Amino acid sequence: MKLYIINNVRMPTEKAHGFQIAKMCESFALQGEIVELIIPRRDNFIKEDIFDYYNVEKNFEIKHLDSFDFFKLEKFIGSKLAFYLQSLAFKFKVGKLKVESNGVVMTRNPEIVRVLKKKKIKVFYDAHRWPETKRQIFKHMLKNVDGVICNSIGTAQAFKGNGFVNILVAPNGVDLKEYKKDVDKTEIKNKYKLPLDKKILMYVGHLYDWKGVDTVMEAAKEVENKDLVFVFVGGTKKDIENYKSISKENNLENVIFLGHVKKTEIAFLQKTADVLLLPNKPINRESEKYTSPIKMFEYMASGVVVLASNLSSIREVLNKKNAILFQADNLKDFLDKINIIFSNNEKAKELSKQALIDVRKYSWEERAKKIINFVN
Repeated sequence: MKLYIINNVRMPTEKAHGFQIAKMCESFALQGEIVELIIPRRDNFIKEDIFDYYNVEKNFEIKHLDSFDFFKLEKFIGSKLAFYLQSLAFKFKVGKLKVESNGVVMTRNPEIVRVLKKKKIKVFYDAHRWPETKRQIFKHMLKNVDGVICNSIGTAQAFKGNGFVNILVAPNGVDLKEYKKDVDKTEIKNKYKLPLDKKILMYVGHLYDWKGVDTVMEAAKEVENKDLVFVFVGGTKKDIENYKSISKENNLENVIFLGHVKKTEIAFLQKTADVLLLPNKPINRESEKYTSPIKMFEYMASGVVVLASNLSSIREVLNKKNAILFQADNLKDFLDKINIIFSNNEKAKELSKQALIDVRKYSWEERAKKIINFVN
């Protein structure tokens, strides 16, 4: 079988979906499949190639389709029109592709499903949410899909509720090898100028509203324990500047922003933390039901206690035996749970040990095996 992973995305990208796509290509190839990643040729401020940027094996092919990059005109025509025209151009190019007779296509783009099903090609949709708008158009584009691979139970339930039958639930994963490496915590802390004499509560990822960053900032303002420091890893330049401004206005000396850190360094950095934070807010269905955060699995593999929002999307993986859960978007409960963690070190160790056991079934390789069995 040959797998064609076709996605209309800029790669490499600093966003999590690019990493997920690269890891799945690598993992499918490690299972003995022939894999070809097909993406548009786009202007990119990231100059490293995909293999180096994501630190993945060169065991799959990459094909760039040449179509005009309408995002070059974004400042003149707006992001929505640029995206629409980019999608049309890429879809046109994909429609001319030749797929081998034993080929299987996986894509995150519903318009790709529609154009390839017209050619009687076997196509599976890689679903990470159910759309909030234009649902009838979305369903129409997927009406002949061979199957849907859902990142969470919540996503699968949404597809089932809308008439889709052939569904696989395959949560995201983690590269367990990266988290088995020994780390000199002092060396890493010195490298990133982190305090050696403080307890570190670390958040990794983009600084979006629904990710609960505001909750962490409020906690930094209200927390009484002066031995705690809140560290943010990731975020766009604009978001970092915004939160740095808030931090300065409130005279917060217990907040550190590290900005973008290379993916290869994240595992080491997370192991320096005393608590890893996953404070998602239930302000949309993606956060509450659909998301399967890659960082959740990476947190679990870090051997550090996880403090996470008590949302159905999170409870698919985390529970009271492998993490501390707090009432989402509730500052008081968030602070109370922080106090519980630092007042009961043995309990924190027990939870992190169980998380290390539970995360074993969420490797990228295990996800690849499930999907290969499904599409066959």
